[in-house]
Amino acid sequence: MGSVASPSFAGLKCQDEVIKKGKAGLEDTIRQLHADQKESLLKCASVWNTSSKNCHPAQLVISILLDDIAIGELKTPGLSSFLEGVIPYTERHFNRLTQLLQDLHFLQYTETCMQRHTMTNGRALRQGNGLNHDPGDTPSFIPEEVPGSIW
Repeated sequence: MGSVASPSFAGLKCQDEVIKKGKAGLEDTIRQLHADQKESLLKCASVWNTSSKNCHPAQLVISILLDDIAIGELKTPGLSSFLEGVIPYTERHFNRLTQLLQDLHFLQYTETCMQRHTMTNGRALRQGNGLNHDPGDTPSFIPEEVPGSIW
């Protein structure tokens, strides 16, 4: 990545501000650019896309510009080499986010299961070691009336 004064970095900061206002604002801004500016932005976005920190603005810019290419508003020489460079990073970002989403769902499932099992006889367990503090109560993790149980 370039220095702080580089156009790539300045462009990324501008894109971050526009993204905060919403994707529609970003699309409107990009649609106002000339073809040479869009090509330059596409090159910058491919550099941003190499970092997971900057992949969100990069993916938005790439998506908008690929739409322009698809409808014929932007003709970019070397599009195939550009795509060959962008696709591996895009796949990595997709896989990373997919794994993150799976982990999140697993945590939500675990939390739901734990909430169900932290209730005994209609009362919430006290915080601490997970055991009821009433002498006659069975610990929450031990099922009641299991044949052959030592409890």
